[in-house]
Amino acid sequence: MNSHFLFRFKRKNVILLLIFLVTIQLLHGCSDAIDPERLSYAYGIGVDYQDNEYIIYVQLINLSLLAKTNGPTSNENQLIIGQAKGKNVEAAFFNLYHSSQRHIYWGKLSFFIVTENLLKTEGIRSVVDIFNRFPDIRYQTNIFSTTDSLSEILSATPTVYMSAALSKLGDPENTFKQSSHIQPLDLRKLILSMDEPNYQAFIPHINLNKSAWKSDQKEQPTFDLSGVSIYDKNKKFLGIISGKDIDGYRWLSKKFERSPLFIHEKGRPIASIVINKAIFKIKPIKKKTKYIYQISVKASATLSEIDKIMDISKLKNLAEKNMKQEIVRTYKKSLEQGSDIFQLSHHLYRKDVKAWKKISTNGTVPLNEDSIQLNIKIKIKNTGTKRGNVSF
Repeated sequence: MNSHFLFRFKRKNVILLLIFLVTIQLLHGCSDAIDPERLSYAYGIGVDYQDNEYIIYVQLINLSLLAKTNGPTSNENQLIIGQAKGKNVEAAFFNLYHSSQRHIYWGKLSFFIVTENLLKTEGIRSVVDIFNRFPDIRYQTNIFSTTDSLSEILSATPTVYMSAALSKLGDPENTFKQSSHIQPLDLRKLILSMDEPNYQAFIPHINLNKSAWKSDQKEQPTFDLSGVSIYDKNKKFLGIISGKDIDGYRWLSKKFERSPLFIHEKGRPIASIVINKAIFKIKPIKKKTKYIYQISVKASATLSEIDKIMDISKLKNLAEKNMKQEIVRTYKKSLEQGSDIFQLSHHLYRKDVKAWKKISTNGTVPLNEDSIQLNIKIKIKNTGTKRGNVSF
């Protein structure tokens, strides 16, 4: 009895072992995976168009430097720039592979930059299309535009020996929280804006800055977010709004965090406040045969600097007047370019699509200087008389 039981038990185990050995051979596992140390990691891409060819620049970074608490040393190679050309974007990428010494991994890609020349000639759709189809590239990849040298911009590294992965291009939200000047744009938002019948894309514009920072008495090239490049759904580049002309754009940004407002009286600066919160609302109102857009902004602020004693109510009125002037200046510059910087057409489309279809042409509604009415309310919560009330 016992020997018969042992025989059946052993035979059962042998059968199970054979089944296990057969099935395990069918599993692929990770046999085709590439070891991380054998990969080159792409962190940024630049795309230009010249002489009927696409030119791509790829920034490869050393990810091992992220694990170092003291950052890279001067003799460590933070990044390297690759360049290739092609009659289309994909051909340029495959030409780059020919000279690459390692398999390029795109899963760490954080930003891509397009030139003004590309926007003016071939447009951005072909670039976005190939990025959208490539599975390794994330929708959170940030996008920028520039008129400067892509090679120089991609070669610029952060200050104080930080890894190149910590630059403003790869993490624009970090500095936007401290100074909400130009709202970042990622691939997902860009694709959505290009598919909307009434939308325009506002691509953050960067410029190389060689004078703001120094390292060991040497120039430390960095980049500024100086404005926005405007590109509409009809594959048309409308222009760049930058400098003082873009100042009013920040007050109507959905992700606004904080930004200074410098108050002038009779052309002379007299005070500055930090706007800590700004909420806006745009309401299309029909008047006879046209639409007026009521723009309301409610903001709270902290006084950070003042040159003379002034009643708080007067300071509040001057702040509201200055904010209104900035918004109007940005709006007028937008009208000159034939763009819709505050997306007024989009707001009408969302409220009354039938009315929008009736008055729109090529996805935009007719606008002029009288098309907006502004209502600005700023509440100065404290005057910074106690230490610690103001943060910079």
